Amino acid sequence: MTTPTSHSDPNGAHAERGSPDTGDPVAAWQAAAKDPHALELYRDTRGRVDLAMAKSRATCLASGRCCQFAAFGHRLYVTGLEAAIVLDAAREAGCEPTLDAVEAARARGSCPFLQGRACGIHAIRPIPCRAFFCDRHAGPEVAHAHETAHGELRGLHDALRVPYAYSEWTDHLSRLVGSTHGDIMES
Repeated sequence: MTTPTSHSDPNGAHAERGSPDTGDPVAAWQAAAKDPHALELYRDTRGRVDLAMAKSRATCLASGRCCQFAAFGHRLYVTGLEAAIVLDAAREAGCEPTLDAVEAARARGSCPFLQGRACGIHAIRPIPCRAFFCDRHAGPEVAHAHETAHGELRGLHDALRVPYAYSEWTDHLSRLVGSTHGDIMES
C-alpha cells in the first residue's frame, strides 16, 4: 500500500497521489467507477443535488452557454472518480467521445458532449453541471448544494481509498479516454 501525498497544480487543483492497488490514479478511478456500492453512493449524492435544484429558483435556459466554458467565462471542475463514473455511463449510452473529440472540445473551450445547444449526456451529466445555471436568479442554495455534493464526493474518494484529484473536466476526460486506448496522458 502506498501513502498518498498531496500537491496543488498551477491551476489550483488539489490532488492526492497514490493508490492502495496500483499507484495509478486513472486505473483506481476506473476500477472504483465499476463498484456497485460506489455507484449507489454517487447516485444518492447526484439525487440530492437534483432535488435541491428542483427546490431552488434556478431555471435551465437550455442555451448551451454553460457548456461553452471559454465563451461563458468559467471552467468546469470534477473529481477523478466522478469523471470515470460519468464516462462509463456515457459509454453505456453509446456516447463515449474519442480522444480527438475531447482535445478538439478543449481547444474550443467547450464540453465534448455539447450537441448544438444541448447536452448529449444530460441525464448522466456531472454534478457540477447540475448545479451550474446561467440564470441570474439562481440563489445561494445552488452554490450550497454543489459544495455539499463536492464534500460528499471527497468523502467517497477517501472511503474507497482512491486518489483524489479535483481538476478541469476535459483534463480528466483526456486522461480517462486516453487510458482506454492505451495512451495514458500524464499531466
